[in-house]
Amino acid sequence: MAFYSQIAHNVLPPLMTTSSTLGRGAFELIKSITASSDSDITFADGSNGVTFDSTFKTYCFKFIDIHGSVNFRHLGFDIQVSGGSGFDEPKISSGYEANHSQSNNSTQFQAATAIDLIDSTNLQAIIYGIGSENDEAGAGELWLFLPSDTAKNMHFISQTVNHTDDDKIRHTFMGGYTNEPGAIDEIRFKMSEGNIDSGTIKMYGIR
Repeated sequence: MAFYSQIAHNVLPPLMTTSSTLGRGAFELIKSITASSDSDITFADGSNGVTFDSTFKTYCFKFIDIHGSVNFRHLGFDIQVSGGSGFDEPKISSGYEANHSQSNNSTQFQAATAIDLIDSTNLQAIIYGIGSENDEAGAGELWLFLPSDTAKNMHFISQTVNHTDDDKIRHTFMGGYTNEPGAIDEIRFKMSEGNIDSGTIKMYGIR
């Protein structure tokens, strides 16, 4: 007879794999790209082994140690519908962030009205104010829901954390939807100014 203490944690979560035979809910790694002074990182359906279509209902992007070339700039994304060009699809979003100073003398919580959410080129900020010193970087994740649905707008949410140029920890939450009909099959990540000097972005699909 097994006791609860023996079996309580004897459960394995779904594994991250590329196998198409897994059931729903498992993360399947689609593509991993490591930056090296790149102006942008783009994931496009059918290009370089990327699947970005109705194969998956949800896509998740993981950001690992993203470091920019220009101080206090934001990592953001823009998207492209199938058959389009320019990565200029409009987005509606809101967000909030909390920060705390390394010296423990400043704490702040603010809504999206104080955050530069979207610039004139429709770049949606997700990691806000990354510092450019060697020990400063950002990390987090972005989720896209039903990007291939042509009848409804695609929704997205993100949660990120980063080391800012003024030695603060910044924890940022964003959410929104696209305001353009059509299936989305391309996404581009870039800094609001300068290059992505280093860091890795991983793309996962969830059925």
